[in-house]
Amino acid sequence: MEIAPFLIAAWLEGVAITMVVLGFGVLYSVYELGYVQNDMLSVKEAGGMTHRPQFDQFNSSVFYACRLIVIAAILYAAYVLRGAYFSRVAAYLAVIGGIFFLHNSLVRPRWRIATFISLNTLKILVRLGIIAPAAVMYVCGALPHLAVKLLHYLGTKKIFPISEDMVKSAVLPIYLGCLPVLVLVEPKLILFGVPYFLNHFKSQLFSGAQRLVAGVRA
Repeated sequence: MEIAPFLIAAWLEGVAITMVVLGFGVLYSVYELGYVQNDMLSVKEAGGMTHRPQFDQFNSSVFYACRLIVIAAILYAAYVLRGAYFSRVAAYLAVIGGIFFLHNSLVRPRWRIATFISLNTLKILVRLGIIAPAAVMYVCGALPHLAVKLLHYLGTKKIFPISEDMVKSAVLPIYLGCLPVLVLVEPKLILFGVPYFLNHFKSQLFSGAQRLVAGVRA
């Protein structure tokens, strides 16, 4: 489901699916560097520390070297295929790397709210940056998704007392509240945001379908 909004954006902009794949490849290659640094090198809050035995014998130097080669290869392919947007995408990736390092270095969970918002917004922006000239406009279509993700993050990290049921109950009002804004900015943003909505609202839709079937059978 995560790739669906970007496939829609590529279709709307008349861009080949290859660029969507490249965008995902280069983003998560950079993100993996941050994940490894988070697990191995960062200072973690005592209550949220996670030990992963698979990293006990992990050679980080070899991993970083191999991953940087992969990133360079993907960026080169992006430059050849979509050179006009190369510098913008490269700048986004550099900012993501810096913010991820900062995120991993922060000890107080509440300070990580800022870096969490930045990282998740840039994750969307960098993949759109290789597809659409109006990448920032498309990010507006993901604002309801980002709001729901933030609520979930605040609850799971126990920064605020937000339960999973509370997050689920807020999904529909959040999307409905953003709907008029998206219509006024650009109606096609609604199409871009539909997969996000379906992903967040799938359990409610499934429950509703089950009740409907049960009612018909009764």
